[in-house]
Amino acid sequence: MPITPRHATVTLYQGNYEQELADLFAATTEADEAEAAGTKRYGTKSQAIALAKKYDALRAEAEATAVTVTVWAISNDDYVRIEAEHPARPDDARDEMHGVNMTTFPEDLLLASLVAPDATSANLAELLVAGRTALAELGSLSRVQHIKIRNEAWRVNVTGDDLPKVSLVSLLKEQ
Repeated sequence: MPITPRHATVTLYQGNYEQELADLFAATTEADEAEAAGTKRYGTKSQAIALAKKYDALRAEAEATAVTVTVWAISNDDYVRIEAEHPARPDDARDEMHGVNMTTFPEDLLLASLVAPDATSANLAELLVAGRTALAELGSLSRVQHIKIRNEAWRVNVTGDDLPKVSLVSLLKEQ
């Protein structure tokens, strides 16, 4: 049975939702702490609950307009081809630690990771062109959005994917 490649979904929010949600979350937490400290009068409506409801509504709105991007783990063959195109620079400690040029490699890894595994490419150039097309379809990304996708491409392709060795139920029962 063939192995299904690892993948992850990156959520990109439109506009300024992330900052607005962060601000509302902070205000809700602050209001909740103030109410817990006893500064709320009996019988008054909870400001924390009102802010939490506003947060939930804004989050639902943000989710409804969000764009999701699937990032795929590429095959080892494709990884090795990209790796060969971006050798580590000899006097760069970060490059030597990762075995690749960390200035240029992550971008090609991102591009290759945007191509679904069922798509075939005869060579690295075709794979990267397909990735550039997929990236272009997302429109003009901010630097933060681009880095978010790039970091996820690194995670699904380079970091370990072992399952935890412990049962969560047994771990909770030990406490």
